[in-house]
Amino acid sequence: MKISIRFKIIGLGAVLSILATSVALVFGTIEYRNRAKDRMLQTIDSWLDNLSADFQESDVRGQTINYVLETKQYIDEIYQAQPDDQPFDTYEDYRNYLKIKYLWLYPFDGLSMRLITQEEKDFRDHYTDLTYSLVDTKAATNAVSVFLAYYDSQRGRLVYLDDNLAVLRNNKTEYHLPGSYVEGYDNIFTHDGKYNSKVMPNGETTKVLPVTINDRGSGFKQEIAYLFVSYNFDLINEQADSLLITEAIALSLTTVGLLVMYAIGVHFFVTRNINKLTKATGDFEESLSNKSDLVAINPNIRSRDEIGSLSNSVFSLENSVINYYSAFQNETKEKEKINAELNIASKIQLEALPPYGYNDNKIGVNSFIKTAKEVGGDFYDYFYIDDNHFAFVIADVSGKGVPASLFMMRAKELIKFKVTTSKSLQDAASEINNTLIDNNKEGLFVTAFIGIVDFKNNVLRYVDAGHERPYLLSKGEVKELDVNTNFVFGGVKDFVYQTGEIPFTKEDRLFLYTDGLNESINSESEEFGYQRIDENLKKYHSAHNEQIIRYIDQALLDFTGDKEAFDDVTMMVVEYKDTKNNLFLSYNNPDFSMIEEVCDEFNKKFAFLKEEVHAHIGIIVDEILNNYISYEKRKNLRITVNFALKADYLCITFTNNGRRFDPLDKPDKYIDKYDKSLAPGGFGITIVKDLSDEILYQRKNHLNHLIIIKKVL
Repeated sequence: MKISIRFKIIGLGAVLSILATSVALVFGTIEYRNRAKDRMLQTIDSWLDNLSADFQESDVRGQTINYVLETKQYIDEIYQAQPDDQPFDTYEDYRNYLKIKYLWLYPFDGLSMRLITQEEKDFRDHYTDLTYSLVDTKAATNAVSVFLAYYDSQRGRLVYLDDNLAVLRNNKTEYHLPGSYVEGYDNIFTHDGKYNSKVMPNGETTKVLPVTINDRGSGFKQEIAYLFVSYNFDLINEQADSLLITEAIALSLTTVGLLVMYAIGVHFFVTRNINKLTKATGDFEESLSNKSDLVAINPNIRSRDEIGSLSNSVFSLENSVINYYSAFQNETKEKEKINAELNIASKIQLEALPPYGYNDNKIGVNSFIKTAKEVGGDFYDYFYIDDNHFAFVIADVSGKGVPASLFMMRAKELIKFKVTTSKSLQDAASEINNTLIDNNKEGLFVTAFIGIVDFKNNVLRYVDAGHERPYLLSKGEVKELDVNTNFVFGGVKDFVYQTGEIPFTKEDRLFLYTDGLNESINSESEEFGYQRIDENLKKYHSAHNEQIIRYIDQALLDFTGDKEAFDDVTMMVVEYKDTKNNLFLSYNNPDFSMIEEVCDEFNKKFAFLKEEVHAHIGIIVDEILNNYISYEKRKNLRITVNFALKADYLCITFTNNGRRFDPLDKPDKYIDKYDKSLAPGGFGITIVKDLSDEILYQRKNHLNHLIIIKKVL
């Protein structure tokens, strides 16, 4: 789900606000509790400091000390004056007796109906004053309970000295009746520090102020009682919880208000500008994708913050893109123009080369070339010098692209001219070298292998100008020629080239190639290498010339895969043909009688083949020549048919100088019934395909070449 940046920013602000509010509430409550506790303890300590002057006097004449002693004395006397015949049944009776005898305000004694003595009246007043001081202490310190206790040696306990009547008068319920035991204090109370703090059995914490008699004259000092101030923090915690709720409500309302203001601010100062920027870039992107007229769209964001800077950058970027796009379009058009020109140049360059296949009754040539760029530096050529001499060349110009292709055209024509006109192959090589050096400011050079087949003497004369060594396929064997390798053409002025000569008899073949073959690399940077060339030649040496080239090319494709070629690849096979197993027929302006004549000549020449082969060849010849003669209306039409019999196959080459006509551009599958939808000649071609083992069509030098391979064994 897509979430807008507005909600992201507001959500982040809300999370931070809630987090800040929670932290403020938690720490505020903790701080409130700690300060409230500190204030309570400070108040108790301060009050006890004030009381210490009364409860820790320096002589026995102190009023408060006397009140405490007096109260202690009266309580002890109750126990001592207890009549033997009227014992107290319960401790409650003891307390009631004390109240009736000494603490009631009535003028008569409740037991003997006697008048209260002045001493007893004074004790009552003194005890009341003492309890009122306890009440004031509790009210001032916000303590839970405040009481005095003395140590009863007879009973081994601390006994309360406060008064329930005083409690009732002041609407207090936290005071204890006089004479009650203080639980947990069975021995003389000991304390540490100024005001000893002790946790009572009921869970309250108590601070204790000793009541001390200190006679400076005699040096007598004694703790006669203890003032207990008990407190806890429950009330403080309750107040803190109540405050927490109040503050939480207030902070929540404040947070909501701030978030609303924050959201409004985010909209006006952030998201509105971002939306403008997004719309401007989106509109520009749409115009760019639609290839419409590009116009830079200014978001018009006037803020002087990062968004404003980003808006200016985006607007500047749009203008840069428009300028780049315009330059790119112009460059693309220029490249398309250059590519079109290069394609034309490549076509012209390839058409300047002789056909990929040539056969007559003396020689057979098959070639292959694949350029790494639109135009390349590899080339091949073959031509007759005279009836007894046939020349061929394969070469590689240094460099790539247009310069190499122009130098290649110059070198090709120069080699052909010098080989044709020079007295010897050595002279031709020297003249080629010196001529290429002249006016060669770019420093380009050519590696080449030039061979001349001498049919009269059955030899091959050659010169190798720094080129790869060819392979000789003879009598079932494959071997690399041990040739004399000279320096390249165009390198050193007046270089003397060494030539060589080997026997070259009927059915011998020569395989030539450029270094683009052996130096091709795969994705792991491994070279195809000489070993793979040698292995493939030995594997396919019995195949016919076209198949050898095709198999090696496929092996190269399998090796390199998708790796882009960096150099041109050229291959060439030259075969000295056995004229006994060749039949070459040529006709100018032929008619249908040519078909019967060709079949008769074939049957005579190859009478030793099986009848089935003769029948199939007759159908193939009939269908192909019928197509040529029936649909080609050109004047001065010339058709040649060449039959070449190898070990186990027959190669038939049909050539004519008519307009482009590819008979293979028909249904691939054989059909046994005529279909009107077929183009002219289509039904017969399906029969030819069915009877042939392999078919290849080429258009070269304005000639149609159709090669048919038929196995005969």
